[in-house]
Amino acid sequence: MKLFIGKKFPHILKVIPLKENVGLGNALNEGLKHCTYDWVFRMDTDDYCDQERFQKQITFIQSHSDIVLLGTCTEEFDISMSKSIGFRIVPSSHQEICNYIKRRNPFNHMTVAFNKEIIQHVGGYHDDVPNNLINAIVESNRTRKDFISDAIIAKAPRKVGVYRLVMKAGSDNFRASAVQGVMKRIKAKGIEVVVYEPVLKEDEFFRSKVYRDLDAFKADCDIILANRMVPEIEDVAEKVYTRDLFGND
Repeated sequence: MKLFIGKKFPHILKVIPLKENVGLGNALNEGLKHCTYDWVFRMDTDDYCDQERFQKQITFIQSHSDIVLLGTCTEEFDISMSKSIGFRIVPSSHQEICNYIKRRNPFNHMTVAFNKEIIQHVGGYHDDVPNNLINAIVESNRTRKDFISDAIIAKAPRKVGVYRLVMKAGSDNFRASAVQGVMKRIKAKGIEVVVYEPVLKEDEFFRSKVYRDLDAFKADCDIILANRMVPEIEDVAEKVYTRDLFGND
């Protein structure tokens, strides 16, 4: 692959080989050493960028001399790249970013453009998180999904409903990873899984029917999996399976 890229685009791409896996942060820091321009634009190898992404970011940088970091929103697709499965909408103004960063990362890393000198001045990328800690986080997430799925399957429901895909109260962005894992485990036992998500434009989410009529959704489902308890599903509280013990998100 390295030889192919080097021969195909010798004047466009620099291929920086590493003899061993040094971790993402250290690898990115090594890459920064070979960047010859003032600004660095990130993307991952499995990403598709809008054709105007870089031009729009460059234009914004040129007209805002005080900017040192900016990014974009993302849209996620299924493995075939033919069906959209969600968006991660991030704040766009400076003040919104300052407020949002107190609880979550306001940037999609694979979309950012940043001033190289500023990033290097603050120490570049950090890669000091122990691998065993990362592995523990991954394993704990797997165990959590197994526990939730097994608890629901044990109730022998005919149809399981997933109430909302958004991650936080009042949000309109969602990710598929955690809930997809639970859905996959339940479906593997032959149990139908459906989704209630009025924000989603598609009629299916990972081959599960999407409801936009809340009353029909509540009536059809034997168990409703919810990230939190909210007033609009309190009337079917006996059906709800949630981690929200105190009703405060």
